[in-house]
Amino acid sequence: MAAGGYERRDIVLRPVLTIGASIVVLALFAAGAMSWLLHTLEARQARESARASPLAGVYGPQEPPPPRLQVHPLDELRQLHMREDAQLGTYGWVDRPRGVVRLPIDRAMTLLAERSRRGGAK
Repeated sequence: MAAGGYERRDIVLRPVLTIGASIVVLALFAAGAMSWLLHTLEARQARESARASPLAGVYGPQEPPPPRLQVHPLDELRQLHMREDAQLGTYGWVDRPRGVVRLPIDRAMTLLAERSRRGGAK
């Protein structure tokens, strides 16, 4: 090991730093060129595009006429999931005169497993 605390023969520092600096300069140049190009094209488009009609403010995009089917779709989806979870997780009557009930999924699976162990159908 040399006196400097590292091996000097493994890497030559000057070419590595030169290449790194060159990459940084090239990246800065490319970013500047892209910025200049973007501003130039935006200015050209603004010059060459047609003016907006004065009626655009009056006849522009508006809400659709009623009835609006979904005003807040995400809230409605959350409410639907809450109703479904409540139905799937609680007891209730499906058809009271016939004696058909709704069971929570966990309870229904337990009953089905018990019946299959006993060898019963349905």
